[in-house]
Amino acid sequence: MLPDQKRIWFSFLPLDYLGVEKYLNDYAAQGWEFTEVPDCRTLTVTMQKTHRTDLGYSVSCASFIQREELRETVEQRHALGWKPLATINHFDIYESMPCHYVLPQEENNYVPLFLRSIRSFFLLLLFSAFLLLLAYSRNSALLNSWYLSNVGIYFHFFSPVFGIISIYYLLWLICNFRSNKGKRPSKRTLCFLRGMFPILAIGWIYVLTAALIVELVPSLSYSVLLIAILTVVALFCYFHFRLDQSGKLSSAISMTLAVVIALSLVLNQVLPHDSRSQLGVCTWRHSISSVVLAEDVGFQPDSLEAAFYEKQGSFFVEETKYWEKWNNLNLSSTVYQCKTSFFARLCLKNLINECDWKLVKSAYKGCWSAEQGTSYLLLCYDKNTIVFLSADQELLPNLAEYSLPFY
Repeated sequence: MLPDQKRIWFSFLPLDYLGVEKYLNDYAAQGWEFTEVPDCRTLTVTMQKTHRTDLGYSVSCASFIQREELRETVEQRHALGWKPLATINHFDIYESMPCHYVLPQEENNYVPLFLRSIRSFFLLLLFSAFLLLLAYSRNSALLNSWYLSNVGIYFHFFSPVFGIISIYYLLWLICNFRSNKGKRPSKRTLCFLRGMFPILAIGWIYVLTAALIVELVPSLSYSVLLIAILTVVALFCYFHFRLDQSGKLSSAISMTLAVVIALSLVLNQVLPHDSRSQLGVCTWRHSISSVVLAEDVGFQPDSLEAAFYEKQGSFFVEETKYWEKWNNLNLSSTVYQCKTSFFARLCLKNLINECDWKLVKSAYKGCWSAEQGTSYLLLCYDKNTIVFLSADQELLPNLAEYSLPFY
């Protein structure tokens, strides 16, 4: 970039068009003008030094609302001393003509802009709710045991931030409409902050969709492939349609999202999940990992009648369920292997709150026992791994004699 040029931020909300106008006129007063810029969608624009002292800018969003009347609007502006410069994002930017006395243009587009902003805001909320309901319908944990779901983890940590920003945005829309209806420009800092909302909303939808894809598709490689396809196509659509102001960009990205989510649902049904079940003699018992077998806890049952195995979870907590029925024993184990101590403590706390446990002496970092009806329960914790056992026979007598295979 040349020494007499610089790039400035240009991501604002349509309802802040008066603030954008003041923002550009402040630069014009300091001797900066737009370089030649085409109609486009962008986050930054280039300005260059100028010697004009009569330079000014006028900003509207007329073409964003009613493109069929754009020619009439341009002619009216031209008669008042303004020439059209470019349509950047939602904003029609006009530059004052040299040696012309320019007159202000009265805008009457605030109400349509307000209604369009409200509609876009609620479409964002509806699409977010659709993604969350889709995850919930596929048995993703969003509230209880949320750490077992990638969508649940993302929702738990980031929904409060997104919720606060959304509430502020909605309150600002309502208050601004009731108080001045766009008759005075907002402060520059607040315009900048509100201008980040569309970027944050796009990021929120993108990451939520990526987490949902990982949740739906059993194979990690297929999940990464779908996320890569979504990213590449979205970027292609942005660079291909960013000069187009007719809404093709939004339509293309929406179609891409719909196709990727549909493919995820198809792969969810087609690809095999990491689960097994069998009646009678089980040939795969010793080939699976992260499970507790009857022999591991000191039992010597006679003959196996049925077994079930399932592995699921999130990037941070992997849950492995295993159940086997012998002619004289029922044993089930659930193993939680956590990536960090934070999630291990969170998972352990949730399990401890579910039952009236008694602390038991053992070689592990923590061990608790309980009785629930005719079932004997045992909970062991060590090295960020939690083992939850349930059997119809007493587990404590053998506790000192066996060592779980994970510790």
